Amino acid sequence: MSAPTEVSQPQRLADAFTDLIRDELTVEELIELRERNKAYIGSPMCASHEYLDASAMMALAFRSVLGRARDDSSASDTELWDAAWLLAKESQFKRPMELITNAKGDPAYAYSIRGMAIEDPYLSECGRFDADPAKDYGLMPQEAAELVEANARLACETAAKWQSVRKRYPKLEPYHTGGGCMALRLECAGESYILITDGEDARLPSESATEVAAGRYAASGDTWIEAETVSLDALCAWIDKAVSAATNPQNVGDYFVVKLGEAPGDDSLYTLPIDAPCGDDCRKVIDAAVALIEHIRAALGRDGRLLLGTRVILWTPERVVVAIASQVIGVYWHG
Repeated sequence: MSAPTEVSQPQRLADAFTDLIRDELTVEELIELRERNKAYIGSPMCASHEYLDASAMMALAFRSVLGRARDDSSASDTELWDAAWLLAKESQFKRPMELITNAKGDPAYAYSIRGMAIEDPYLSECGRFDADPAKDYGLMPQEAAELVEANARLACETAAKWQSVRKRYPKLEPYHTGGGCMALRLECAGESYILITDGEDARLPSESATEVAAGRYAASGDTWIEAETVSLDALCAWIDKAVSAATNPQNVGDYFVVKLGEAPGDDSLYTLPIDAPCGDDCRKVIDAAVALIEHIRAALGRDGRLLLGTRVILWTPERVVVAIASQVIGVYWHG
């Protein structure tokens, strides 16, 4: 989807004027107006005056766009008024199409009709019933067709971007997070993972979604990085950065998450470089904890629970090791 171009002030006024005119005209009247305006080509005259108080409509549009009434003594206001009227007339009062963000949060092309954004000319304003583009919205057949085509093209562009994301990350798969909630999940190093949802609710992004909520999580399920809104255009770069942080951690916080599977509990550790003197000491603590956990798993199994000082297994010693490592790191880091 290309970036929207900047619309000139005369064009914005012409569009507002056209919307007001079109809200009052039937399709039959518009056809007649266009036919009569053929006699006024090259002339400042306009047949719109024969159907309604067009000057009053332009005055309303002027106030809407500029936030004030026209100053009849102002040459610049008169020039703007005349330029906008000419643009509307030369376009044959064709409905201007706008790129909006719809109720679902997705981009869509729409016509502004009676103050409502109409993105599907064949559906009623509430979206529950069929509509006739001509009778219900006063749209010409070509206008209705162009709106449908524009939104179909937009949907294809967005779907192609999602296809590109899935091709780049073939292991990005739907995942049930619990309670009927779903997300796209991508496994990363250290059993950490990425979750991507539609941004509004905990559900899978639709093929038309241009923004998502993306977050990073430790193997334990602890939040590594809080979910944030990411545009579809920036999603691959976001995922690359997240995967890199897990594969090649550059700070103590990331290293802790990847190696021990839990969040460190101290966000400042994400600012401590792993190759700094203190960072290197912290890395050694983490590596020692990893080695001890491997021995614990060999002796007690992954789910062993141990009551210290006895042979009774009551709690997971791995969590104890992680907690101690976190405390030691805190001493090294904060003193």
